[in-house]
Amino acid sequence: MPGLQQQQQQQQQQQDSPHSLLLPSERHPLAVSEISCQRHSPFTPLSLPLRDLVDLYFHFVHNGPHTLFHEASFYSELEAGSIPEMLPLAMASLSARFSANPFFENVDPRSRGRSYADHAMDLLHRKMLDPSLHTVQTCVIIAHFLGGEGEVKGKHIYLGLARLHAQTIRLWEMPAHSSIITREIHRRTMLSVTMAGNWSAADMSTRTLSPEDPESIIPLIDDVDFLALGPDSMSTSTTGPNMLQANKSMWAQMALTIDIYGRICDVVSGLSHKRRTLQSYHDDIADLAAELSRWGASLPPNLTYTMTNLARYANLGLGRTFASMHIGYHHFWQMLYYPFLNLRQHQQLPPQLHEIYAEDKYAMMCKEHAMLVSDIAKVAFKTSGCELVWYLNGHILVVSSSVHLHTLLFSESLAETDMARERLISNFEILMQLKMYWPVTDLSVSRLRTFQNSCRMSTSDPFVLDEWMLKFLMEHTANVPLSRPMAEYPPHKEPSESALPDLPDSLHERRRSSQLTNSEWKGRTLGDTSSSSLSTILHQKDISNEAVVENALSWLLGYDSAGSLDSSQPGFS
Repeated sequence: MPGLQQQQQQQQQQQDSPHSLLLPSERHPLAVSEISCQRHSPFTPLSLPLRDLVDLYFHFVHNGPHTLFHEASFYSELEAGSIPEMLPLAMASLSARFSANPFFENVDPRSRGRSYADHAMDLLHRKMLDPSLHTVQTCVIIAHFLGGEGEVKGKHIYLGLARLHAQTIRLWEMPAHSSIITREIHRRTMLSVTMAGNWSAADMSTRTLSPEDPESIIPLIDDVDFLALGPDSMSTSTTGPNMLQANKSMWAQMALTIDIYGRICDVVSGLSHKRRTLQSYHDDIADLAAELSRWGASLPPNLTYTMTNLARYANLGLGRTFASMHIGYHHFWQMLYYPFLNLRQHQQLPPQLHEIYAEDKYAMMCKEHAMLVSDIAKVAFKTSGCELVWYLNGHILVVSSSVHLHTLLFSESLAETDMARERLISNFEILMQLKMYWPVTDLSVSRLRTFQNSCRMSTSDPFVLDEWMLKFLMEHTANVPLSRPMAEYPPHKEPSESALPDLPDSLHERRRSSQLTNSEWKGRTLGDTSSSSLSTILHQKDISNEAVVENALSWLLGYDSAGSLDSSQPGFS
């Protein structure tokens, strides 16, 4: 392909240059300090064009965990030399792990970002008392990097700094006579700070904070229209066609779930800490379930979960945003009903309330949404441009997997256990890929082994919603203890296929993803042996459910980041 060959030639020319980290403008060099780069990493990233890693950031990361930039405007400002170097360095800290550049060939993907992050932090700290939109954006990106490393306190601190900087410059107040692009960037940055802050609050077991102006975080422009705007769109109108499509924005829809997520965290936490009973919890979840149902029912047709929509957004460069919105929605459901997997809680209910509470129904709804989480993830990873490569999805799949474990360990329905087995294996295949890129995913999957051990060693119900289980459920980057205190007690259909709709050529031309063949998610395979082993686990109907769990977990935990078997892991058979 001529485009790829040209890109590779450009990369080689830049790699041969001692100034290969220069951005496209000679006026904007990245004078990377070798001391900073070598502090935590065995290599110095001075031979790789940083522009390539910025491309990868927009291809794999942006519009996944956050929406901070207008892509065309960012590149225009980058060319002009008006982007502070801390921003592309921060971007590289997240995207370098996805690079297929030969420079990284012998470097663990999980360790590639540290040098870039360190230098970005050094530059950011010099601006700590000079807040700006750029410092807010850099804080958010660095926070996400630290979250991927499993450094939960650092992540929380940088998100706190992002919020403080945004408050100091009153980011929610739109500059007079500013363009629609500028105003939308402000809104989306405030939304990103708020959403990430709420997830971080759950990680730290602290209360979520509301935005200063709730209306200021709602995007006003449809995601596709915003992406299609040129960098020179200087209109200040608030009534143009882009504004009339705001209800079709995925980020605007996700903003409406912020309060629901915070309240789910609050009520689940209250149940775990014995501040409420299951009966009072039932009253709360009825309201929350109604709100979640209304949110799902109110989605416009172009945002509902169908293969037509998935394919359309994948082709537009927004497939991961679409898949993330839907997997997050079903994660909220599985969180909400998770306490009803607690067998002992139901045994405490008065007999006359059993029918009212219909604990089996609520447990089944938890299982249903856990299966939908698995199904969406599986379809997304099989659809180019939709792969959910962000580490938060690893946490969501671990929670989903624990529900499938519950089914395999306690269900007496063969049909139910067969479906759970299939989804569990599918989840594990994806988790295996994610753990090759994110250190925190290793922490997430290790929780499943701890949980399995508690199932085997305790006569109490393993799904008692104690403090450990609360952390397991909600703290997606926290290092949950590897031992769990256990008290002793008495004895969806997948969307249908359809043709990909026609798309405007101009938007195809705007997307850079077609030029990333040499630097894109490869869906790293683990070799025929491991794949065959996992397939055997799925299809051997004569092995017990307990053996399925043991062998699948051993497979997941027994391979290192390079995809080779770790002989220190016991029990693989």
